[in-house]
Amino acid sequence: MKKSPQLRVFVFACLVAATVSTSGCSWLLGDIAVSPPSRQPIVYDDHVVFNSLTDSKTLTCIDLRGRKIWEREYPSDIRYSRKDDSSVAVQVGMDMTVVDVPTGSETPLFKTRAEHELVRFDRNGTVLYVEDNRWEHRQFRMLDPESGDVLWEKAEFGHVILVLENMLICVTGVEPAMLGAAFELDGAVEAFDLKSGKRVWRIPFSENLFLFGRFPVAYLHPYIVIPDGLNKLMCIRVDNGQIVSTIDMPETDELAMFINLGSTDGLLVYIKNGFSRQTGEGRLEFVPPLLRLYSLPDLKEESVTELSAATGMLTVMCYDQYIIALVCDPTFGMACFNVKTGQKTWEKQLPNGGDWSEPASGKIYFTDRGNSKDIPFRVGVIDIPSGNETIIYEEEISDDDSGS
Repeated sequence: MKKSPQLRVFVFACLVAATVSTSGCSWLLGDIAVSPPSRQPIVYDDHVVFNSLTDSKTLTCIDLRGRKIWEREYPSDIRYSRKDDSSVAVQVGMDMTVVDVPTGSETPLFKTRAEHELVRFDRNGTVLYVEDNRWEHRQFRMLDPESGDVLWEKAEFGHVILVLENMLICVTGVEPAMLGAAFELDGAVEAFDLKSGKRVWRIPFSENLFLFGRFPVAYLHPYIVIPDGLNKLMCIRVDNGQIVSTIDMPETDELAMFINLGSTDGLLVYIKNGFSRQTGEGRLEFVPPLLRLYSLPDLKEESVTELSAATGMLTVMCYDQYIIALVCDPTFGMACFNVKTGQKTWEKQLPNGGDWSEPASGKIYFTDRGNSKDIPFRVGVIDIPSGNETIIYEEEISDDDSGS
């Protein structure tokens, strides 16, 4: 598929913004049961776990009032993710351990086969798999969650998009594209049996896709909705792989690939990112983000609303009647919209970017990584309905941490 110079510039700008503002954070819409390693703060019933200060070698736990419970330092950068409701999985090089959140006690799990293998748990801690993060050596291994033994493996896996009780759904046919963070798809969406790895169903894409970042997907049991080509969506029953409905999107330009999908209140949420384009007179015009709501599973359009947001709406997630979007233009921060009206209810900026948790009990927790003694590292919480913000933890940054 041919990609225009304007598209390449836009992708490059988005990739740079995502690197600065999200620090590897990956928000997945709908009820996607995958817990990727990241630097997001993880919220438990009574605790918040996060990377401390400006490095990636320290893991800190505080209670919901901001009191530090424990802190663990590691010899090199770590990846961490929720293992279950009371523990966090930590990957340091090839070593996998699990830390009990209430006490901070650590137990070794197993070693990976190489440092480039990324370990991921489902949200219940009962499904464990690893993905090779090298583009030229794509490999997927399903592991025993306790011993790390390989149960089955396959090459040419793309991205896992959904883990169910007895099935794993992924996209295949991924090829590296620009900067290694965008990708092309000339393959299919496929479902595999969790225990045996046997293919359950496969649906080829009708045309190639060129996508920035993660693969857009919405899940509302028993359906998933995914893109099929640049301007088409399809709704699939996950239990049998049947295509229930498809829809051609009205946007015809190739930037329609920059979309987010989600679900709320039984509806599909489709957001096309805003962007700037050149007119025939050589002027730049801004095309605002569009919010579309569709009924499921027939994909019947319910409403279309323009969102008053900046160009860089990197990722969004749905919570109750709200859409929370990570934005990067003109400043890094977050905006919240009413999902039915598209009206902006609040907006926040962080002076140094930051990382954001998934919604928990109507709240979002964030870390703001201060980079000087004038701006301390801090952890805060935002009430989603009101936008009220409370800082619950602050930690001054030393000269060594600030690099001065």
